[in-house]
Amino acid sequence: MRRHYFSILFFVRKTKLLKNGEAPICLRVTVDGQRAEIQIKRSVSVNNWNSQKECAIGRDAQSRELNHYLEIVRAKVLSIHGELEQNNKPITASTIINVYNGKSESATTLLSVFNEQNKKYRELIGKDYVLAILPIWFAVGKNFFPIHR
Repeated sequence: MRRHYFSILFFVRKTKLLKNGEAPICLRVTVDGQRAEIQIKRSVSVNNWNSQKECAIGRDAQSRELNHYLEIVRAKVLSIHGELEQNNKPITASTIINVYNGKSESATTLLSVFNEQNKKYRELIGKDYVLAILPIWFAVGKNFFPIHR
């Protein structure tokens, strides 16, 4: 199994300040150089953000709560990465972000694409294709996918 370069980064968007003057906190996931970013629906004052430690500065309740939330998000993203790795599913930055957001997507296999194409050909018989072409496509499928006869 191939190892992937994987990193998690929290940062503030200083260019898109909110109406209250705070900057939104974003999460960036990088896998093998491919990045995906989302806003985590939390914000912090630009002066109260430590970009090196990727957390809020201060000992007040609001800063502690924010830092605790960031650790929870980090742990969740790490567990999603671990689950994908354990289940031998393709690991990409967008996949991790989608699973974090609750939009899990199933991987498309070559066999499912081939079966979908065959369904389209069946529907087009008599319109764009003749009946003679159908056995050829099914024979191709049996040769490429001998397990699924």
